[in-house]
Amino acid sequence: MAGRRSGGGAGAFSGMGNQNNGIVPFVRVAQFFDRPAILGKLTKARHRYLNRSGAETRLIARRSMKKPGKKHLKKEEQRKGRHFFHEIPSPAGTPPFVRDGGLKEGIWYGYDTGRDSCVVGPTLFKRSRRNNGQFTVPALHEYGGVRFNPRSGDDARYPARPYMAPALEKIQPRLPEIYAWAFRGAPLKGQRNRRAGR
Repeated sequence: MAGRRSGGGAGAFSGMGNQNNGIVPFVRVAQFFDRPAILGKLTKARHRYLNRSGAETRLIARRSMKKPGKKHLKKEEQRKGRHFFHEIPSPAGTPPFVRDGGLKEGIWYGYDTGRDSCVVGPTLFKRSRRNNGQFTVPALHEYGGVRFNPRSGDDARYPARPYMAPALEKIQPRLPEIYAWAFRGAPLKGQRNRRAGR
């Protein structure tokens, strides 16, 4: 997601982060809005604004990832009278399917001290490692690319299946309303049905 977004207030988002030498910045626990170090940096109103904006963006991104249906199962082989199936990936240009839930549940948001804004994106998979500067799996889904698979010895090609960029675009019209709620106490539509904190 390219650069900072604003809505009602300056520096609403720095997004998932700019691509930097093929590596996407990941959200760290130290950036969470409930950490004392973060609470001490922000006014109450700005904390409410950034925290709420990040929470709703994360919710949009998570909800965009669906479980594959039966039509996305492909018969692979038949052994001893039993059929074995494997899942077909989601179409290119659409959010990735939910498999073990690691990517979906790993989307978080936090405070970017360098930009005084909210950063929203995935945490780094424990099993993910930078391979000669290549993307890790969460970034590969978002931007597309090639990653070496040490198990097969071949390159695995990923088409772009963005899930954060569409979420950032979708939250834009709501940011002024969240800003008015945080700074002026205006009513916030859907406040009871949306959990803003962790």
